[in-house]
Amino acid sequence: MDEFYKISSTERVQQLEKELTVQLAELKTEIEDNGVLQGTPDRAYSSVPIPKDASYFRKEREVILKKGLQVAEAKPLVVQADVMQRELESCLRREHTAESLPLLLHQFFTDRITHLVQSRYLHMLRWKRFCRHSSVIEQLYPLYQKQMGHIMQEYNDAVQRAARLSAARLNFLTGKKNPVNIVTQEDLVIYMQWLVCHLHSLKAIH
Repeated sequence: MDEFYKISSTERVQQLEKELTVQLAELKTEIEDNGVLQGTPDRAYSSVPIPKDASYFRKEREVILKKGLQVAEAKPLVVQADVMQRELESCLRREHTAESLPLLLHQFFTDRITHLVQSRYLHMLRWKRFCRHSSVIEQLYPLYQKQMGHIMQEYNDAVQRAARLSAARLNFLTGKKNPVNIVTQEDLVIYMQWLVCHLHSLKAIH
């Protein structure tokens, strides 16, 4: 289906894209002007980032539409030799490359943000449910505060890393190459530590 559908082919969609371009330009100008008035040029004003170009949102829409237009076809005839050949090529091919690693890390930290938000909510829920007596609260509140501090510290770190690595997804959509310094050594260490712990957690206990 995606072979027959062309993105932004109708006049209505093209008109909406032109209106979006004008609105984004006005918003960008307003944010930059407010930043200059506040004495903070080239920075986000009131936690509002500079809006992306209209072509970025067009590319996002194109990716989503192509996924939605994919229709399952009849399964082809399975040839065991072809399956073995694909498995061999998969084993010989590198799983992590300079192009895929930034995207993998961006997805990891994005998922990590969601996990930490859920973890913080569960901690608050358990505290409200079980800590009802003053003696228990006095005894466990320092530990609760310490645990919540660790969660928020890791959450803020994951947000900063995901925001920095989001440039990799933008470059992927626009067809640009990622800069060399987009991935840091700490990003890799954090991911490898999580991966090792995750693999250990999947081991069967005898």
